[in-house]
Amino acid sequence: MFTKEALQEKRAKLSPEKRALLQKRLRGELTELSQPTTIPRRPSGDSAPLSFAQERMWFLYALEPESPTYNESATSRIQGKLNLNAMRRAYREVVRRHEILRTTFHLVDDQPVQIVAPVPEDWDFSVVDLTHLPADERLAQATKVVEAERKRPFNLSEEFPWRTLLICLAEDDVIISLTQHHIACDG
Repeated sequence: MFTKEALQEKRAKLSPEKRALLQKRLRGELTELSQPTTIPRRPSGDSAPLSFAQERMWFLYALEPESPTYNESATSRIQGKLNLNAMRRAYREVVRRHEILRTTFHLVDDQPVQIVAPVPEDWDFSVVDLTHLPADERLAQATKVVEAERKRPFNLSEEFPWRTLLICLAEDDVIISLTQHHIACDG
């Protein structure tokens, strides 16, 4: 913790210009510095370079495009009444806010780039309805469906690196499975 004397000593070492700026700042006269700056959005459809981590993932993907090795998955079970329309709106909002969820990856002049698509109006998650099965078979079948989804590779130049699957076991019992390629998430 700084003492009053230490702060006065630091202030004394400032150049006259920096001391004047400090005084203005303390009086609240430099409000434009306190405003957060934002990075301007890139126009939709423009390509952007990959981060170093994404380049590594792209290289590994290019070596084995049919491999699900870099799929990241999470599954949750919701028991109780689910408002499906509210869930769809929430997921659409997540997709709207996070460009990486609507990004495809391409080679342009032998360089991998990412292209962010506009928010799809018809975006929706896949739904698998298992309510037609006998109750004692539904969970086993749901487990098979989730495992198949986890193992399904992404085509990063054709599809977004994120999939959502909703499995209906009963009217008040659903499983939500999210699968994302590691190029779009940090494990």
